[in-house]
Amino acid sequence: MLSYFRINDPYRLVIIFFLLLALRLPVILSDSGLTAPELSHMLVGEKLNSGASLYEGVWDNIAPLSALVYAVIDFFFGRSQQAYQVISLFLVAFQCLIFNKLLLDSKAYNENNYVPGLVYGLLMSFFFDFFTLTPVLMGLTFLLLAIDNLFNHIEFRAKEDEKILNIGIYLGVASLFYLPYIIFGIAVIICFMLFTGTVARRYLLMIFGLVLPLLLTSCYFLLQHRLTVFIYNYLNPIWQFQTDNYVSLLEILIIFSVPLSFFIFSLFRISQRARFNNYQGRLAQVMFLWLIFSVLFALVSGELAPNIMMIFVPYLSFFIVHAFLLFHRRWIAEIVFTLFVVATVLFSLGAYFDFFFYFQVHVK
Repeated sequence: MLSYFRINDPYRLVIIFFLLLALRLPVILSDSGLTAPELSHMLVGEKLNSGASLYEGVWDNIAPLSALVYAVIDFFFGRSQQAYQVISLFLVAFQCLIFNKLLLDSKAYNENNYVPGLVYGLLMSFFFDFFTLTPVLMGLTFLLLAIDNLFNHIEFRAKEDEKILNIGIYLGVASLFYLPYIIFGIAVIICFMLFTGTVARRYLLMIFGLVLPLLLTSCYFLLQHRLTVFIYNYLNPIWQFQTDNYVSLLEILIIFSVPLSFFIFSLFRISQRARFNNYQGRLAQVMFLWLIFSVLFALVSGELAPNIMMIFVPYLSFFIVHAFLLFHRRWIAEIVFTLFVVATVLFSLGAYFDFFFYFQVHVK
């Protein structure tokens, strides 16, 4: 399977979509209870469509764009878990396209292929909590777009102010889906300092792009005479450091033991075998820095839930793909990759259908 996706053929992305569909279809077709976050999101959409105002009639700290999406879904589909899962499938497929394209364009690997998109898609389907439409998933799309522009700036030292502005805007929009994404603005500033010769004016331009979506949203709530409740419900919770624990830290470690094991293996392989050029080395350092900020993201998110962990998928995918491509003997790479796929599929479906791992987060 790995050799098939090492061919530089865009049609491989279509195959990745159907593989994701095959993996998720048993869950989509099953009749199961809702998870607590799913029920909360559906109730938000339901209340907004019944005439309630966000942050007044709907007393919740959900980000405004996420609330808008859930209201639209409720308008067309009602309280449908399948609608959330199907939209999530298409969004993940789009993210696979973005992720693979940004790595191809940035020449992050010594060969052009579609393994990154495949690994990204598999990791985004690793646990059933990833199968639904969450604010973290929606915001992650714009985080990937920001990384794409950042890689372009690092590679070409681009003089285009538009790309610098876009980085900030994408992060600002991501934070309107899920507020903790705003901390990646600090990661961008550090990357500018360490890996580029960005002048001070462009730092300010990026920061302006970051706050612009927030300012426009604040203006909307100001005109609606709801600015105070917007600040209290949306902005204030990030400073309270309170956590809703849907699972324990030990359960998180157990759930993601497979990707963590492959990530540790990949770091070992890269340290022993990798021969990066200067630019590829910078990209690896950037991804490792963003991995550290992803830990901070999880800490300030206010939730300890499996779906928060999808923030790590781009960075784990980046390093795991490196490990697969470093095998000189293709048959060994095929064996290791097959183990990765089998472990992902078994754990994903096994956790959901309880045939080897019991994990209860459903509500009736």
